[in-house]
Amino acid sequence: MSDRDPAGPAAGARTPHPDDRSTDGRRDAAVAAARLALRFGLLVTAGLVALSLPLPWRVGGLVFLVLGLVTGVLALRASARASSGAGPIVVLSLGLVVTALVLGAQLLLLAVWPLSADLDECRASAITDRGARACQEDFQRDLQGLLPGR
Repeated sequence: MSDRDPAGPAAGARTPHPDDRSTDGRRDAAVAAARLALRFGLLVTAGLVALSLPLPWRVGGLVFLVLGLVTGVLALRASARASSGAGPIVVLSLGLVVTALVLGAQLLLLAVWPLSADLDECRASAITDRGARACQEDFQRDLQGLLPGR
């Protein structure tokens, strides 16, 4: 009988060390976190671009920003689990704060949709910078009229 087991590992083949598997797992987690962070960046960029469109289309920017916010939270969580270091966590956290602030400002503008639509229409018809400033002043005056006590 031979000392070699024919069903055993092939000659020259190496059995994986447990540390190798944990390194592969960390690398896979870091790649997944990086992909989520990339999606977060793309969604927020698409949202910011869509916010520059006129009003009915501007709502699409809100959808992109909400999706970006959710993806950013998932990316932050995945980055923390992957032990990627402080850099990605800080950048993602700042990105999430800025995205939330932009989303909040846009939701406020959505709450005053008729005034925002009038502002867009006025700016589109304004020929000079003076006309555009007048549109902005009218918008601000109308907004202040909505506040209680005025």
